[in-house]
This record gives sequence, C-alpha cells and structure tokens, in this order.
Amino acid sequence: MVRQIAILLFLFSCIQSIAQPSIDFTGEELQYALTSNSTRQVKIPKISPNDQLAGINNNLSLPKPNGPNLDFGISQGQDQMIVHSEIAKQHQQNLLRRKQILKEFSKPAFRYNLPVHGGSGFGRYAAAFREIEGMLVGSTPVDMKRAVWLVESAYDPTMDYEEFSSMIDEGVRIITLYMAENRLPETNMAKVMAIFKYMADTITVRVPEIEKTVTTRPMLYDYEDFGGKQDPTKVFVSKLLRSGSGQCMSLPMLFLLYAKEIGAEAFLAFAPEHTYIKFRDGRGNWQNIELTGRMFSTDDFLWSSGFITAEQVRSGIYLRPLPDKEVIAYQAANLAITYKRIFGVDDFVGTIGGMIVHYFPNNLNGNALMYGYYKTLSRFVSQQYKQHDLSENDLDKDENAQRVLVSEKGAATRITKRLGWREMPDWAYKAWLDGVNEIAAQRQHLVRKRQLEQQLK
Repeated sequence: MVRQIAILLFLFSCIQSIAQPSIDFTGEELQYALTSNSTRQVKIPKISPNDQLAGINNNLSLPKPNGPNLDFGISQGQDQMIVHSEIAKQHQQNLLRRKQILKEFSKPAFRYNLPVHGGSGFGRYAAAFREIEGMLVGSTPVDMKRAVWLVESAYDPTMDYEEFSSMIDEGVRIITLYMAENRLPETNMAKVMAIFKYMADTITVRVPEIEKTVTTRPMLYDYEDFGGKQDPTKVFVSKLLRSGSGQCMSLPMLFLLYAKEIGAEAFLAFAPEHTYIKFRDGRGNWQNIELTGRMFSTDDFLWSSGFITAEQVRSGIYLRPLPDKEVIAYQAANLAITYKRIFGVDDFVGTIGGMIVHYFPNNLNGNALMYGYYKTLSRFVSQQYKQHDLSENDLDKDENAQRVLVSEKGAATRITKRLGWREMPDWAYKAWLDGVNEIAAQRQHLVRKRQLEQQLK
C-alpha cells in the first residue's frame, strides 16, 4: 500500500511538471521569449487512464501495482485543456514581460531644458550678464551708462566703452555750459529743463577749450522700424549718439544717462510699447517728458491711448517711475531680446528672466521673458513625444513634462491676469504716435506765434 501511494505521488509530480513549466529562463531562453511571436505547442500523448500507470511503471522498471484504478474526476479531454490553458497563460505573461523590458530599454532620453547655444559672440553676452547681475545683487556698483553699453555692445561690438562714454560726455559738457551761460540755478528743475532743451531744441554755446561757438540740433524721432524688429540697433543709444535720431526707447534712456551724469533726478517709466521720462517739478508734482514729440505731458495724455487699464496701473507695469535697479533689470531684458535674435530661446534667456522676476516680481519684461521661455520649452518637450510616437497618456504620466506645462500656464496666467498685460498692435501705437506729433506740432506753432508776437511789442 505504501509503495502504491509513493508511485501515485511520483506520477502526480510528473503531470505537474508538464502543466506548469518553469519561468526561470537562461539567457538564450529569455532571448527566445522576447523575440518569438508564436506559441510553443506541446504535444500531449493520447493514452487511456488504464495505461497511464502501466506505462510509467514499465519505464521505471517497477512491478505493476495491484489494486483498483484511481480516478481523480478529470477526463482526458479536460486534462489536455488545462495543460493548454496554462501554456497560453504563460505565453501571455512572457509577451507582457517582453513588452515591458523592451519599453524600458527603448525609452528615449528626454530633455526638459533648452540647451544653451555656445556660438560665436556668446562670450560677450555671458560677460555682460555677469556684470549686470552683479549690479542687481549688489556686488558691483550700479552704473547705468555701463549697463547700457554692455547690452548694446554684446550685439554690436563696433563701439567700445571709451567711445560711448566720450560721446555722452560731449553732451554733458554742452548742457553744463548752457546752464552756466544762462545762469540757471543748480536745482533739479533747472537741470531737467536744460537736458530737455539740449535734446529737443537748438542751442548755441561757446566752448572755452576750443575757443569756438558750437550749435547743436534737436534729436529727432526715427520712424523707420521704430520698434527695432528688423534691426535691433535702431533702438540703441549708441545709434542715437551717432545719427542724432532715435525713438521711444533710446531717447528717454539717453535723457536718463545725462541726468545721472549731471546729478539730476529723473526716472524712466513705461506705457504700452513706450517709455518716457517722469520727474517732479518745483512744487513736487509729477510731470512727464515725451521725447518722441519733444513735449511735456501728463498721465492723462497716456491714458488717452486707450490701451492702459486700471489693473495695469495697480500692478505697476505702467505709469510708474522705476528705481535705478529696475532700470538695470530692464537692460538685462534688452540683453535677452537681442540674444534671442542671434541664438534663439534657450536656458540663458530663462536665466535672465528668472533673475529679473526674482528681484522685481511684477516686472513686465521679466515676466514676458519667462512666459516666452516656458512656451518654447513646453513645445520642445511635446515635440520629443511626437517624434517617438508616444501618446498623450504617456505625456500625462511624465512628471517632469507636466511640471513644464504647468509652468507655462502659470507664466501665461501671471502676465495676463495678475499683471493685466495685453498686446498693443503696431497700428495702434503708430496712430497714438501720430497723435503725439500732431499735438507737438500744434504746440510748436503756438510757441513760435508767441515769439513773433513778442517782437511786435
């Protein structure tokens, strides 16, 4: 009896080894499992229940046991179905393992940043950024004149710092001589008016160093490519110094540089697609200087453009006098803008924008740079997924990619909702500018008429 039980247990283990093959693969077996697309067929011998024990006993050279047949309640057909079902199940598991392994090994190496371009000229931009960053951090004294030159020379290195400084010094010399000849007081109001006179009118002074009389002409508005979209140098102070014509970026900036050089208090301010000068008059009231039309104005005049909202004024992006360090941040933004013209948007642009927003969270230029950076980065990440034929579901599961997409949405929301920015079309700015010049021409006519009337008395 004991011997019969032992034989039956041995038989049962043999059937199990057929029905449940091992899943421990050797290297060659794993390769086959990963590359084979067909199911391995196992041939099941057809034997009757009465011959099962006899065949096994003969193979084992054991005497045929005496006693009745044992029936476990499973027919021959059912037994084959169970074996085939187990093999099919194992095959599906192998295919799944194959798919998972191949997916793991073939997963592309995505980039979640924009590589910095290190082409010719990048060194000038890197050096300019380090020096401007030092001014914002406080490790380098704030020097507005040098900051302007650093930005412009990074894109156009044809004017060195000595020449740039010398040309500004010439203007400062004329302004101070004009004040001395006309015995103007050393008040802030007198200094501001003298700078305006030099830039917006014709003046004549005698220069003792050369013993000659010098006459200067007013600086004019350059209508050709006034936004610098075709040629960025159109908005440069260096171009204004060389040609005598500029626009709403270079003219107010040069005025501010003259003010710093002679010790006058004046401020740069923004309006939609526009910059101008703010200063306090002798009574402490804020006044505006529009160098585009060579005239004095008020904030009400700027409101009349129709593109300024109360939300924008509350957020501080428009009509606010900028502190010196924020003007330096503005120059850093200009550095990024010309950099993009050469190298495109990359992490260097993001670094500049991030620095500006760090020091001035509501700065429009810095936030605009960050929005443009994240918009470009999110497109770059999405393009990588399309190139590798990956689904939207794969993109949704990528935490790094989602972080980029969320950053883009956050930057867009910040600039439009929190700061209230909206784009001013070129045609709208041109129409507003024409209105400025029309008003300026009318005022010039009144001034000239008054002068002529004085001669009749």
